[in-house]
Amino acid sequence: LAAIDLPHILASVTELSQEITRQTGSVAWVSLLGRLLNIGGAVSTILGLALVAVGRRHKGSLHIVRAIIAVIITVISISIAGSSLDVARFNTVLAALNGNIDPAAALEQLLACINDQGMLLALIIGMIGTVLMAWPARQKNDPVNYPVAQQES
Repeated sequence: LAAIDLPHILASVTELSQEITRQTGSVAWVSLLGRLLNIGGAVSTILGLALVAVGRRHKGSLHIVRAIIAVIITVISISIAGSSLDVARFNTVLAALNGNIDPAAALEQLLACINDQGMLLALIIGMIGTVLMAWPARQKNDPVNYPVAQQES
């Protein structure tokens, strides 16, 4: 939700925006919803970091640190993806859909809202985060306890 800037997309839908403004009694609901989503994203990221650390605590500190770095990289990737979307152009997509134009033309306008280079960068960074998260823990070389023959005395 943070990447697609949901509050501004909702504000671009005229009827929905007017209804939310009427229900809340304020036009500041866009910034309020944006702040609430940012707080929710930060809290869920911190909670996710804690759960990842707890889940990996028996595999060693390097495994925990690698997971924390992977989560941070993933959040950076989502942020880059969000900045690669041009929400201001989304209004033209909605107008095209409301104007009953060809769905292919509406899809073309929607894809025009995406900055290809930024999205590619976000994808590469996200893949790095995924690889770091999936990296298995180092296996401990536990010595095998072979049975020892008892010596007769």
